[in-house]
Amino acid sequence: MEALLTHASEIYAFHYFGIIILVSLLECVVPRREAGGALRLRWLSNFGITLVDSVFLRVLFPIAGFGWAIYCTERGWGLFNQISAPSWLTPAVTLLALDLATFAQHYLLHHIPLFWRFHRAHHSDVDCDFSTAVRFHPLESIYTTTVLTAAIAALGLPAAAVFISQVALEYRNVLVPIVHRRESEEAVDLACRLATERAVTWVEERQPDLAIAVSLERGAPRRL
Repeated sequence: MEALLTHASEIYAFHYFGIIILVSLLECVVPRREAGGALRLRWLSNFGITLVDSVFLRVLFPIAGFGWAIYCTERGWGLFNQISAPSWLTPAVTLLALDLATFAQHYLLHHIPLFWRFHRAHHSDVDCDFSTAVRFHPLESIYTTTVLTAAIAALGLPAAAVFISQVALEYRNVLVPIVHRRESEEAVDLACRLATERAVTWVEERQPDLAIAVSLERGAPRRL
């Protein structure tokens, strides 16, 4: 565990950039569909936003994540630094607490109008690929980092478990847009089918004598 924390920065960078490179290669080699014409511009924009985020976070949070957890432990801050708990309990609580904190702050991003104003920068991407996972407004990055930093300090979460949670979160953040894209494609397909069925029903009910036979073939109307 000591070795993990000693080389945590290198391990985190390896996983962070490794998953991005792997998913980008997979999208190029086995794409589900054609990449949009603005691919290069999107990547430049999305990673440019990430760079701006990193600058803001570095200035406002010189210590964050597992480094912040170590800082809190050294000073005895937080619940688990004040009580004696089984060795298996604190890692489990850490993963659960940080996951719940992430869910809660994301829920608020969608349901508080002010928060949605900067969260929609993530949802306004004109396409959806792995780079969408790093497209966040700087104010959103500050907000989410503040929430997680407060959770670590309040609970006194162990650094090793915080590090594992951070790595898992990066994997999820990069892979989620792939799921979103598949869901959006299925939703569009369903909407087209429903719209087609409604159109056919409208013709049959209002113009039964129209000399057009409309059928459904693969979800699209066809003149016979």
